[in-house]
Amino acid sequence: MKHTLILLIISLSLYEVTAQCTMPIDPNICIEDGDLFIEGSCHGVVLTSPDGSCYRISVNNDGSLSTVAIIATDAGPDQEICADNPQVSLNGTLGNGILSATWNGGTGTFSPNRSSLNAIYSPSASEISTGFVNLTLSPDNVLSSCDGDDMISITIIPEISQFECFKLVQNLEDANPPSTTFNILDIVNISNNTCTGMPDLTAAFSADPNDTLRTFDCSDVGSFVLTIFIFDIGNSNLDGIIDTTFRENCVGPHTILDQAGFCNL
Repeated sequence: MKHTLILLIISLSLYEVTAQCTMPIDPNICIEDGDLFIEGSCHGVVLTSPDGSCYRISVNNDGSLSTVAIIATDAGPDQEICADNPQVSLNGTLGNGILSATWNGGTGTFSPNRSSLNAIYSPSASEISTGFVNLTLSPDNVLSSCDGDDMISITIIPEISQFECFKLVQNLEDANPPSTTFNILDIVNISNNTCTGMPDLTAAFSADPNDTLRTFDCSDVGSFVLTIFIFDIGNSNLDGIIDTTFRENCVGPHTILDQAGFCNL
């Protein structure tokens, strides 16, 4: 019974007799007479599935069959990292019977080295600029077609902070006294990349980053200019106060109007 089961499995593997295969069987692969022995629980017939996965089928002491998946070398899942902290912790694993593997590809640095499955990879400046890098984990001793290279894709999210200014035209409101209040965000629009979990830039009317409101009354009717301060609260390349060009675009002139004549009442 044991030999019959083994020969049946070998016939299915060698002759590829499956629903997807066609006849006739290759006459060059044939066991015309005799027995084929596969001894030991660690040995058996290896079959490859349509998706490329490998399984080893062996016979237990009671004659039943065991199917065990053969683990292949794995480079780990694809990852995303931020350009302002461009390091990625690799997490490679070895396949069954593989003694070591090497990371290939990439123009950055591997710490401690390319032979470490859990190396820290730091992308190069060109990779950060491009926005991605592919690394391949290659077994140093490939035993069969059931194992081979595996690739990981690393996406590098750029740190982008953009801002633009608006010319403010504000009408006084019916108050006592007539006045109007506006927020710094009414004239400055900041778009932050929150890759690191916090915004990079913020704006204020003075050196105090909390100075974000201004109130105008009848004495302010007409055109006026403002000095706008941009603060780097994250890790962007724009540190401290904004540059002169941006300040000139944001200062105005802005306009306060009293179209309803509240100031004449």
